[in-house]
Amino acid sequence: MIKGCNIKHYVFIFIIMIFIPNCGNRDKTKDLEFYIHSFGVDLNDFYIVCIVPIDGCESCISKALLFSKDEKNRVLLIVTSLYSKSINSILRQYQINNSTIITDNRNLAISMGLVQTLAPSLYLLKDGKVIKVLDLSNVIDQESAIKEAKMHLNSSK
Repeated sequence: MIKGCNIKHYVFIFIIMIFIPNCGNRDKTKDLEFYIHSFGVDLNDFYIVCIVPIDGCESCISKALLFSKDEKNRVLLIVTSLYSKSINSILRQYQINNSTIITDNRNLAISMGLVQTLAPSLYLLKDGKVIKVLDLSNVIDQESAIKEAKMHLNSSK
């Protein structure tokens, strides 16, 4: 009888562990959709949304900007800052001038909690839904996070 209770207990914990991350991603999808739609863009058109706080850590933002530049057709790049001059300067510096860029000069992404102030976040999408968030401020190895994003793009072809 005691062994049966333990198995039920473990099954219950396992089920909860499966559903809790999905609830969080559902909320992230709603928040990201609301934000993106304010710019007239649809999440279904992209595999990754990369939000870069321009005033953040230079080594952090450079990795995300170079990644987004290389994958411009499948990655929506959002650059955010209160200073339009900062945005324009960074875009010129990295020679980014494609049509899949949103400039958020009101810092809405930061105020909505979609990105931290110091480092970019990459939202991996499948069928317009967030399946994972790579917050570069919370990872030890940013190169590995970028590689994971590239693998996601390769698997989405």
